[in-house]
Amino acid sequence: MIITAIIVIIIVILVTQPERDYKKTNYYNTTHNPYQKVRSDLGLFGEYMCYKYLMDYEKTGARFLFNTYIPRENDTTEVDVIMIHSTGLYVLESKNYSGWIFGTDTNQYWTQTLPQGNKSIKEKFLNPVKQNETHIKYLKKLFGEGVPFYSIVVFSERCTFKSLTVKQDADYKVIQRNYLRRTIDEIASRPPILTSEQIESIYNQLYPYTQVTETVKQEHIQHINQRINQQQNVQPITVPVVNAPVTESSVTSEPIPFTEEPTDFFCPDCGAAIILKTAQGGENVGKQFYYCTNYPKCTYVKERI
Repeated sequence: MIITAIIVIIIVILVTQPERDYKKTNYYNTTHNPYQKVRSDLGLFGEYMCYKYLMDYEKTGARFLFNTYIPRENDTTEVDVIMIHSTGLYVLESKNYSGWIFGTDTNQYWTQTLPQGNKSIKEKFLNPVKQNETHIKYLKKLFGEGVPFYSIVVFSERCTFKSLTVKQDADYKVIQRNYLRRTIDEIASRPPILTSEQIESIYNQLYPYTQVTETVKQEHIQHINQRINQQQNVQPITVPVVNAPVTESSVTSEPIPFTEEPTDFFCPDCGAAIILKTAQGGENVGKQFYYCTNYPKCTYVKERI
């Protein structure tokens, strides 16, 4: 009887120990997420695992933030994990995915392929490299160019990079989670730039963006869906081709002048960046059109409504 009781006590301790350890972490103190919620949510668990790989950096003064809703022009952009370290800000985009991963750094969407019986299913997701570029863009609006930023996209160990094309000399990393600590260690060996006071100041400035209301979170999701719908669900229309080669058999008048400005959109046909052009003359004067920057290889264009 005594032996049985001891065995039961040991089992209870072993089963409940992970939750007790979790409640001692700064991840829990910052997010207030219940342990069972984190364990049952792939996204949250992936962010927590990223933190666990790096939490020893807290012993040397690093600070962590999670699910930080950085303000942008009309909405917010959410950063999964930020580590504030003496060498700079490490911006982590966590993708806790399994299956095969396909993508390039220029594509608008990447693809996850999962086995399903004798077949496979494919799921598209936003290019995480581009996502992190946006995160850092708006972080720089808060802190300027004087603070180094490091973009790291972290996938689960359960996935396989089946066809992943990224630049060798890129200023970002795309890795699996079991390489996260090694990758950070290499960068963090550089000379320190931020003092402990500056680290604390940056943390205090960003912390309120982690404590937003559910309304802000829902608005963030709605804005993401609206931007995706803008890119996917608008039918192209026929408009004058800008900067097209002029031949005797085509047109003899002067090309229509356009002004150009960048956008946050990407071409749904080829994944290249989209620019917004405004007609300065002709029958479309004043009208605006979204053009693919991969022209003439890609001829995607649509009018801005």
